[in-house]
Amino acid sequence: KDFGCTYVIVGHSERRKYNGETDALVAAKFVAAQAEGLRPILCVGETAGQRDAGTTDAVVTRQVQAVLQVAGVAAFALDGYPEAIQEPHRLADKIQRLLALVKPGGLSGVQLDIEPYLLPGFLQDEAQLRRYVETIDTLKDVIGGRVRLSMVIPFWLASPTLAGRPLAYAVMDRVDEVAVMSYRTDLDEVQDIAEDILRYGDLVGARVWLAVETTPLPVEQHVVLRRELDPARADAMLDYDRRLLQWMPPAGAG
Repeated sequence: KDFGCTYVIVGHSERRKYNGETDALVAAKFVAAQAEGLRPILCVGETAGQRDAGTTDAVVTRQVQAVLQVAGVAAFALDGYPEAIQEPHRLADKIQRLLALVKPGGLSGVQLDIEPYLLPGFLQDEAQLRRYVETIDTLKDVIGGRVRLSMVIPFWLASPTLAGRPLAYAVMDRVDEVAVMSYRTDLDEVQDIAEDILRYGDLVGARVWLAVETTPLPVEQHVVLRRELDPARADAMLDYDRRLLQWMPPAGAG
C-alpha cells in the first residue's frame, strides 16, 4: 500500500510450496489485506501430484473455504435448472457428491434456482406443480439437515395454487429459507409485492431473503399477468416455443 498498490496477491503456489504458507496463514493474510484497504487476489490450485491423484476439487475447495470462513462469508453451493423436476435424481446425485467432498461446516447451505415455470404449460399442469414440490422433498432428503436448504422463487409464486394453497407456501413448508426474486430496484416496492410470502415466513419460521436489483434494469416496465381464457379479451399471449410474451393489438387497431 505504501507503494501505491491497490491489489495484492495472496496464496501464490510458490509461497505455499517454498515458504510453507498454510491455508490458515493465507486466509489471515487475505483478511489483513482487506483491513488495510487493499483488494486481495486469492490464488488457489493443486500441485502436479495432487492433480495426478485426482484430488484437484478437494484441494481447491479446501483452499477457498479456509478464506471464506475467516472472512465471515456464508458459502452456499448454487445449482438448478428447469428440467430438474423431470430428473431429480441427477441433481440429487450432484448434491450428494458435493456434500461428500466438503468437510462438515464447510458450506452454510445449498441454494437451488430450479425455475420450473420456464417449462411449457408448467403453471397449468397440476402434475408438474406436484413434481416440483416432490423434487424439493427428494433434495431435502439427500441433504438430510447437514446444511441449510434455500430455494430461489419469484415473487409471483404466491399466486398459483396447489391443492388450494399458494405454491410458494408449499415450497416454504419444505425448506429452511427462500430468496424472493422481484426484479425491482426499490426496496419498499419489493417488500410490498412480497408481503404474503413475508407473512407466511414469519408464521412457519422460514427465513425470507428479498433480492433487490442494485442497478436500474434496462427496461423498468412492470406488468402483472392474469390468466384469461377468452382470447378475445386477452391483452397478450405467451409463445411457449419462443418463450416470448406477444402483446395483442387493441380490437380495430391497425
